[in-house]
Amino acid sequence: MRWLLILIISVFASTLSAQPARPRVYYVVLKDAVINPSLHDFLQRALEEAKENEAECLVVQLTTPGGTVESMQDIVRLFLNSPIPIVVFVAPRGGNADSAGAFIVMAAHIAAMAPASRIGAAQGSIPTSSGWLKATVAKWPSPLPTSRIGLGKASFS
Repeated sequence: MRWLLILIISVFASTLSAQPARPRVYYVVLKDAVINPSLHDFLQRALEEAKENEAECLVVQLTTPGGTVESMQDIVRLFLNSPIPIVVFVAPRGGNADSAGAFIVMAAHIAAMAPASRIGAAQGSIPTSSGWLKATVAKWPSPLPTSRIGLGKASFS
């Protein structure tokens, strides 16, 4: 009888000391990141590493002034075809995901924003020898409005 009591107490004590497994979350911080091919490669490696380590999701904290349309489209495709959920968090407080960054936020499985943060303000720019020339919408043919509509349908259907 004594050994049964000891067995019950030891089993009970071991269950109290056992901690449940914590979910594995991969977290990357992209502060003032320009959306370009290097950023796509970085996010692809982060996603592959998260998948290899059986992470439950990849959290991307993002602030960006925007970047190239081609890289944005590559990142959007990467997110839409991700085998694990991707959370994009526009932060810290007052952070921004402007221009191409807005599309990346919309492509995430979950989009979150810190207080006073913002997304939007896409305007085409043309690089010149003296800097960036802002193009007006009338002079800048863009596939982006239909991309935005397609992302909205993909996210909510």
